[in-house]
Amino acid sequence: MSGFVGPRIVWLIRGDERWGVAQAVFGLATTVKSKGAIPIMLAIADGPLAQRCRDSGLTTVALNMPSPPIMNGGIVHKLRVFMQLRSYSRSVAPAVTDAIIKQKADWLHFIWPDLIDIAGIAANHAEIPCTWETPTVLGNYLFGINRHIRQMQLQKYGTIPLAISRCTAESLGNSRIKPITIHLGVDPERFNPRTVVMRTREEFGIPANATVLGIVARIRKGKGQLPVIEALATMKDSHPELHLLLAGGGIENPDDELGKQIRAAIEIHSLRNRVHLLGEIPNAESLYGIIDVPMNTLMGTEAFGLSVVEAMMMERPVLVHANGGPNETVIDGQTGWHIPAVTVPALTTGIGRALADRPRWAEMGRAARQRAMEHFSSDKQATLFLQLVNQTRRVPPPD
Repeated sequence: MSGFVGPRIVWLIRGDERWGVAQAVFGLATTVKSKGAIPIMLAIADGPLAQRCRDSGLTTVALNMPSPPIMNGGIVHKLRVFMQLRSYSRSVAPAVTDAIIKQKADWLHFIWPDLIDIAGIAANHAEIPCTWETPTVLGNYLFGINRHIRQMQLQKYGTIPLAISRCTAESLGNSRIKPITIHLGVDPERFNPRTVVMRTREEFGIPANATVLGIVARIRKGKGQLPVIEALATMKDSHPELHLLLAGGGIENPDDELGKQIRAAIEIHSLRNRVHLLGEIPNAESLYGIIDVPMNTLMGTEAFGLSVVEAMMMERPVLVHANGGPNETVIDGQTGWHIPAVTVPALTTGIGRALADRPRWAEMGRAARQRAMEHFSSDKQATLFLQLVNQTRRVPPPD
């Protein structure tokens, strides 16, 4: 390795990230570190992800500045936030630039689209390349104006977009800048069915002979937990062995409207002993000793679906809404099952297919892990990312 120096890559983060985005950031940063790169986490404000990175030994710098406004809501609100972001970006970019230069960074990487201007300004001033890892599928509203805005921003700063799936690449388009697709990756050692210490059904009052459907995701509108409960209600008499496990925070507040709807559905359909609300579980991999059929039921277009690949790594065939990333990761009938929509009829048909394939579950699970290892591992993602970084840096190859 004489003469080879690993790139110093700054991750620009909000600092307060949680859930899938936090795992995507942390997973790639720690994996490239294991390959000799030097990741530096630059947080605009301190928060859960910044602390997690700090605790894990990643170099972490918190600027302790106000967090950027979040681009959500309707089109009018988004346009208002967009204008606020332009002013915010100009005020924060100098501090980000100074930090990048101080850290002697070779590369800047970020995820949130709200940070495009900050990252672009800072990378240009520091004279280093910059990549944007697109976390979502861009909606097509107002004749695709959002896509045109993103393309213009990327062209203005020379930022390289990294799509996490083919569908995210297609949603961004290539009118000015063509995205590079690098799928997200999952750590095959953390999600290893041979070594994970599994939770038990007894812990949660689930019968040993039950067939357990499972959704490991934050409980919120659009994730599809409620239609799955309704589907279970239609099948409860014909399949008395069916149980549903929901692992994810989001409805702890007793005033939460979705939480009220979910609990009401459980009571109305007499599913109190069949639906298990676990809340947030820190080590999600430990639940796959309980779950027979993991599900991804996002009602819209899933950008990637990290939990799908995590389940595949744990040798579980997965039932997915085949819209977006899961359509790319899961092969219908081989490593899981596709449903065309998150409706009660589609869900009952899909669950029925999965139950009919019970004799093949072990075989399909092995195929699922093999596919995840080949295409969606953390090593695969980090290798492709570092190839891009090193080629662009023109680093001499290792001896």
